Amino acid sequence: MRKKLYLVLTLLIVLIACEKTVYIDIPDKGRMITINSLFNPDSLLKVSVSKSCYILDNDIQAIENATVEVYENGNIINTLPYLNNGWYKSTIQKPTSGDRYKIKVTVPGMGTAETESYIPAKTNIISIDTASVIKTDIDGYKDEQLEFRVRFKDNPDEKNYYILMPEEIHIYTYNNGDKMITDTIQYTMNYEPGDPSVIEDSWGMGMLFNDYLFNGNTYDFVFSVEKYFYDTTSICISLKSISEDYFKYLATCYKQMEVNEDPFMEKISVYTNVEGGVGIFGGYSSSTDTIHVYGEGVYWGK
Repeated sequence: MRKKLYLVLTLLIVLIACEKTVYIDIPDKGRMITINSLFNPDSLLKVSVSKSCYILDNDIQAIENATVEVYENGNIINTLPYLNNGWYKSTIQKPTSGDRYKIKVTVPGMGTAETESYIPAKTNIISIDTASVIKTDIDGYKDEQLEFRVRFKDNPDEKNYYILMPEEIHIYTYNNGDKMITDTIQYTMNYEPGDPSVIEDSWGMGMLFNDYLFNGNTYDFVFSVEKYFYDTTSICISLKSISEDYFKYLATCYKQMEVNEDPFMEKISVYTNVEGGVGIFGGYSSSTDTIHVYGEGVYWGK
């Protein structure tokens, strides 16, 4: 019996000690034009142009000699001047909601890439209601949370896509030697989605959803946060109406992040709407509102 045990242990040691290095030849198929721009009616159009990366590349290579043309509803309206670090920015006109925009990028030696999108109409927040709720986790522990109901009216004439982001804002004062300093910290809250319409969610990026369950209706979107605040806290709720392209891009980004955490899941390709290249061109409009927490009291719109 003892001899058999020694034999088994010897075999295990031999097997563990056997290593073989496998070199995988990943073909380099060259670089493509990469266009990235998320645009809205409150800002001048800004477009990032770079080269796509090979797996062994260390840095993103910005393209500084591109010709970036902007079309509105099929008509050319601007050629964007170069800014810096691969960014091209308009100086004359902000995009408008309801119009379609196309970006055409031409790079010497790389050809041309095009992409098209739009800015959906803004969906206004009607009200924000809050309530203290007790929730029990899977281990049976109870936790007091602040539940939010964000009310808005969905447009019945089109498919609508949204992303909702709650951010916490603190204004604080501290003594820096002989001088009092006032500063502000703003960051995404650690939230818990509680709404059946949520497609994907990621802390730091927001809750992604569409109007499949409530098309054309007034809707109360529900989520909750931990009820731990400083004496005075402002909570800013941002409701973005986003284009379908932007929605698909975010959905695949969220999925890819999940896949990267699990080596056994099938890899996901991030959505792109660029022809002749890669990247994302998507529009959005934002509606924001704020509540203020004073100790245990919650006040909306003050």
